[in-house]
Parts: sequence; structure tokens; C-alpha cells
Amino acid sequence: MATRTILKYADGTDTNWKNIDLANNVTAVGARYRVIGNAVYIKLNDVKFSNGIPAAGSATLGSIPSAYAPSSWTTVLVIIGNADVGKLGINNSGTMTLYTNVAVTSSTIVGGLTFYLFD
Repeated sequence: MATRTILKYADGTDTNWKNIDLANNVTAVGARYRVIGNAVYIKLNDVKFSNGIPAAGSATLGSIPSAYAPSSWTTVLVIIGNADVGKLGINNSGTMTLYTNVAVTSSTIVGGLTFYLFD
């Protein structure tokens, strides 16, 4: 495994909070990202898929700029609705996808993730 030691934004870059570009069928009370130094923070609040997601399915949530995307696939668990768990993934182009084992109709997703950028 290659070791990465050079930080992409070691100068302390701070983008402040910016809105995530949501997919057409997605609404949110809050879907934002922020880059501080080499850390990328993603906050999701009351995210809804108007078309739903079938059981054992997936749907694109939105994207962040590719300059701030992780160098490899990154995932985190999120709460869907009241008690179900899904997986939110973000690829190296910045596209975020929700994966679920249960059907989602108008459930709310709350979660977030943090990852670090390296050259």
C-alpha cells in the first residue's frame, strides 16, 4: 500500500459552508460541505428522495466539486427514517450515492461524514 504524506490543502484553505449540488429528485433542509485544511466535512439534514428508493437499491444524492472528493471510494453509515441504516458513499469524482436494504419512500436521512484529502 502506498503511503500518502503530502496534504492537498496544507495551507489552511477554508471554503466556509457551501451547498451540495443535489440530484433532481432530492430535497434537503440542509446539505452542505466545507473544506478546512485537508479535512472535508459533509452535513446532511432532512434529505428526501421524491421518487423513493427500492429495497436493496441505491440512488444518487448529489455531488461536491471533484477537487474536494476523496482519492478513493469512502463510505459512512447513515440513519434512514426512524431506525433503518443505510450506507452513503462518495466516489473520487465527488458523486454521493445512498445504498439501502429497505424501501425508502419519503424517509428522512440524517448523517454526515468527514474525510481527509491527500495528494
